[in-house]
Amino acid sequence: MALGPQFDPDKLYHGTAGEIEGGVVRPNRGRYGFGAYAVYGDEGHRAQTYASMASAPFEGQHRLFGTVYEVTPRSGVEFSEHDSYVSDPEGLNVVKAVDFPPSWEIRHSQKMGEY
Repeated sequence: MALGPQFDPDKLYHGTAGEIEGGVVRPNRGRYGFGAYAVYGDEGHRAQTYASMASAPFEGQHRLFGTVYEVTPRSGVEFSEHDSYVSDPEGLNVVKAVDFPPSWEIRHSQKMGEY
């Protein structure tokens, strides 16, 4: 997916299946340890991909679109030695929704000529 002008390289973004309750991305035990994860805008395609995957039926959701949020850290950013992800052990504050990538199911079907 191409990144649009809504992705600022100096801001953080978090991709998920839908609405985030309470305006806070809660930390949990993730692939790279405990925290709430995000990427900087120049890696926004990773947030788009995660939002697409999270909205697919095999992830327990069945949504047409995922959501990418601009977020800010609650306590501070910890850099991961893996990929380009950063995390905050206290969570991330949601600023606004910036993108709605189609679910993995739709993206895959488009490639197969079904949509």
